[in-house]
Amino acid sequence: MGNLPAYRLRALRPFNICGVDFCGPFSTTYRIRAGRTNWGWQRILI
Repeated sequence: MGNLPAYRLRALRPFNICGVDFCGPFSTTYRIRAGRTNWGWQRILI
């Protein structure tokens, strides 16, 4: 594993630098709604 860049080692406030990543679409089926298929996306906060 390589060395971390200097900006990753500085002490900063939480969530001062963050990113958002989306993945999908995912097919989901709800049994409550008579098996209707919906499409959804996953959001990941980095």
